[in-house]
Amino acid sequence: MIDPFGVMMICRQRQQRIDIMSRFHGYRTCTTCEEACTQHNFVDHDGKRFCTACWIAKENPKHDGIDEIRASNKENANKWKRQKQSRTDGPQPVGPQPVRKK
Repeated sequence: MIDPFGVMMICRQRQQRIDIMSRFHGYRTCTTCEEACTQHNFVDHDGKRFCTACWIAKENPKHDGIDEIRASNKENANKWKRQKQSRTDGPQPVGPQPVRKK
């Protein structure tokens, strides 16, 4: 059984263990086209990760919008890669500051 965050929960029987899914989805790629997968643009099936375009091409090869979906996935992956921050880009947020009553 997997909780909403994708962490595997230990089951009573060893045969019922389900493969875990990483919490941070941006590190894995599609097993078919090797494109980076971002949130909501992939399907995990039998331990393999497929982007939505490859999954649709596998399940329904006559679908009209496969090329548009593939272009959208590439655009989303490039946008996600630009959004990542590093310490050289600027200071990281420090979180909420304590409020002191005077």
